[in-house]
Amino acid sequence: MNSSKSTAVEEAQTDIREHTQAIINELGSLAQEVSGGTEIRELLSRVSRQTAMSLDMCIRDTQQALVGTQGLATRLAAKTEDTQEKLKTLTKTIDIVKVASGEL
Repeated sequence: MNSSKSTAVEEAQTDIREHTQAIINELGSLAQEVSGGTEIRELLSRVSRQTAMSLDMCIRDTQQALVGTQGLATRLAAKTEDTQEKLKTLTKTIDIVKVASGEL
């Protein structure tokens, strides 16, 4: 993965974690205002942590998909280059055969 994509993914992860923590804090404050706030805050905190972990897993999966896509693109480029070289060689061979057979 190139550096700019890696940096963008890391920034996205940081943003997600910061937003999740802010939500946890806000929900915790709200829960304290409600009767039984400690129980609700713990529940909301647990749900928020699970959500953050799920988002982290999605980010990792996306990173792996990007790496896989880059690998495929590299192999495709190599195959394309190889095929172009073979086509040039074939074209030259056809021209030689035409000259040898008197067609040109």
